[in-house]
Amino acid sequence: MSNRQTPQGKREQLFQHLLTQLIDSANHIHRYESKPRQYGTEDVLFMVECHTLEAIGDNPSITNTELANLMGKSKSAISQTINKLIKKQLLIKVPHPDNNLNQLFELTQRGTIVYNYHREFDVQNYRAIQNILDGFSDEELAIHIKVQASINEILKANAE
Repeated sequence: MSNRQTPQGKREQLFQHLLTQLIDSANHIHRYESKPRQYGTEDVLFMVECHTLEAIGDNPSITNTELANLMGKSKSAISQTINKLIKKQLLIKVPHPDNNLNQLFELTQRGTIVYNYHREFDVQNYRAIQNILDGFSDEELAIHIKVQASINEILKANAE
């Protein structure tokens, strides 16, 4: 019997390897996001808290609804995160100038420290990834992006 694989068998093997890599990446990202860290203050923050501060820092005077839409989270989840950040004195609520029913969010001085520290942290991490990707051609990266975007469409549809 021959050890040669049929083209279909080779494709199935590649597909299984791709799935293994995707699951491995998802697990690494989950562990990364679940690990509490300090970002320039004594506060210990989870990634979702940092990303909430980042969204507010990038979009001053944003409302809860706008923040939920921007981050793809429920208003309830955003409210819970906001309350944690207020308790940590990283964020404040201010009245909306045009609508008394809405409140806006702004970073405190400590929140701004975390925001700036996190941005630099991201720059360093992204630079490390870019250095690794320098070993791939533009065409290889474009193919990866196309494949990943197609997979993301399926994952998004399954999540809804």
